[in-house]
Amino acid sequence: MIYRMTVTPMLEEYGKDMKLSPSGILKIFENAATRHASAVGDSVEDCFKRGEAWYLTDWYVEIYTRIPMGLRVRVETFCRRCERSVGLCREFRMRDEMGNLIALSTSKWARVRIADKKILRVDQQTLARYGALDRSVFDKIPIPMRHSIHRFESEKNIPLRRSDFDLHEHVHNLVYLDYAFEAIPKAVYNAHAVRAFHIDYVKPICKTEAVKAKCAETEEGYAVFIETESTLCAIVTLWVEHPET
Repeated sequence: MIYRMTVTPMLEEYGKDMKLSPSGILKIFENAATRHASAVGDSVEDCFKRGEAWYLTDWYVEIYTRIPMGLRVRVETFCRRCERSVGLCREFRMRDEMGNLIALSTSKWARVRIADKKILRVDQQTLARYGALDRSVFDKIPIPMRHSIHRFESEKNIPLRRSDFDLHEHVHNLVYLDYAFEAIPKAVYNAHAVRAFHIDYVKPICKTEAVKAKCAETEEGYAVFIETESTLCAIVTLWVEHPET
């Protein structure tokens, strides 16, 4: 089952260059996933009633073009069985109204029992409810490479805001990309140079924890290690086009 929707991005989903931002793309993808889940009887409310939740564990996005304000976008999302995993994979595709490709994405999700955080195997009934497919939006499902670290650029303390937290009192999965953007060099951020990113969610960040973002340079961009008291919580890898100096 492929879920489709057409939306007009909101002002907050654009960057300072007035083009759809990486964070904006991620937000639209998440909203599409939420609507799809609700359409098959697996909304957030449905999950809470069962004492369950879906935790995002991995998200990879490739950006092909950044559209200006005023254009609507068409989004497709569908689920597939995760190889070598008890979870579920979700795929995304975004195009403009002329059919031009904006972004592709693949993600991994784990179903968790809220009471004890035990991971629950995704059964055939769940796969059938979502109409899980056997294909990806990518011709070959990408496995993001771990780049060798050239040197650490910076280390930044991240102040936690009340608005950073979700229903489970964890930092919301979209916010990790914002933390990474706080840590990369300002010139790279201002140049809107990010062309792909991978978020590896390792451990949820809770309300009482102090957060640091350590930025390291790699061959093709930056890797940002998000930690709490020396415990790794996420790695955000950014592929960038370096601005001219």
